[in-house]
Amino acid sequence: MSAQKNSLVVRLFEFAGSYRILFVLSWILSGLSSVLSIVPFICIWLVVRDLLKVLPDFAQAAEIVKYGWLAGGKLCRCQYCFIFCSIVMLPFSCFSR
Repeated sequence: MSAQKNSLVVRLFEFAGSYRILFVLSWILSGLSSVLSIVPFICIWLVVRDLLKVLPDFAQAAEIVKYGWLAGGKLCRCQYCFIFCSIVMLPFSCFSR
């Protein structure tokens, strides 16, 4: 099994040619994008947790705005940037011949 997996990786690197660094970088950026895709769900969970903690008086939940901007704004743009960069780099590294 591992010999077959190693031969597959070797074959992929043969396709990459001299652009191996872009090929590896596209893997890394794709992994970072996958990790960052979980963060908005964690932020939503934190908002719900804070709202349930101060249930009768919602004015006390001051952190929910920060979690909302974090989930919807900053991290989503960063994640889409990683997705775009990994998609752009992969064809250059695979079809460079």
